[in-house]
Amino acid sequence: MPWAWNKRALLLLLALASCGSPHGRMDVATAVAARAGLVHKDVPGGPFTLATWSRLTDPKAPLTVYIAGDGLAWLTVRQVSLDPTPTDPLALRLAALDPAPNVVYVARPCQYQPPPGTIACASTYWTHRIFSPEVIRSTADVIRHFADETSGGVRLVGYSGGGALAVLVAPLIPHLIDLRTVAGNIDTVAFVQHHDVTPYGESANPADIAPQLKDLPQIHFIGARDVIVPSLISRSYARHMGASRCLAIVPVLETGHEHGWVRAWPALLGRRPACTP
Repeated sequence: MPWAWNKRALLLLLALASCGSPHGRMDVATAVAARAGLVHKDVPGGPFTLATWSRLTDPKAPLTVYIAGDGLAWLTVRQVSLDPTPTDPLALRLAALDPAPNVVYVARPCQYQPPPGTIACASTYWTHRIFSPEVIRSTADVIRHFADETSGGVRLVGYSGGGALAVLVAPLIPHLIDLRTVAGNIDTVAFVQHHDVTPYGESANPADIAPQLKDLPQIHFIGARDVIVPSLISRSYARHMGASRCLAIVPVLETGHEHGWVRAWPALLGRRPACTP
């Protein structure tokens, strides 16, 4: 079954049910970022240039990096989007709520970029190569670019597919303090099996590297009403990891895959894994 016809496309479209016109998506992100003093910058990394918004005010404080979700990957259940830029940048909204002195939002490849027309921005990078080695490397390069401007270590936060990417880049980020995901698809094989959809193809599965992260402080927030990435995904990740005092899986009431997180995030910001230094 080709990717454009598979059930995963339908699930992602349901998660994006509030999407409107593709026009003005940069304006939406700019407005959200401006209210929090986050400044736009396109940063090259690997074969991609990634859009970022950042606020860096204390070079000695930790850097908190928010990684965007998958965005508008599909237009219909049969048609891949030509522009994966999210219509509602939830991870950016969470970043805007974070009062930390150093905050960065990192978009995914080809989001907030000119209309794709290069090999780097082929639609394969928001479909079956969404977590490919070059995507992981590019994201890590951009995070390290900002980490070089601070000396307090790095905290990673990933939303939805950005949670998968946060896990996958974790081994590549020096001085990593902790990791948090929000509705994170952190076991893509479990996701595929649960929904009976086409495998991701040439993409890494975050759960495969879970054992090497067992000493990394991490919290995975799951939506109590999330039918797109249900709790079994995080539980499968935890089974891959094995016993760890640093891992917490936290259900959050009144949240689904998209709804409820903006309201809940200010209270969740203070949660830290038990083994955080």
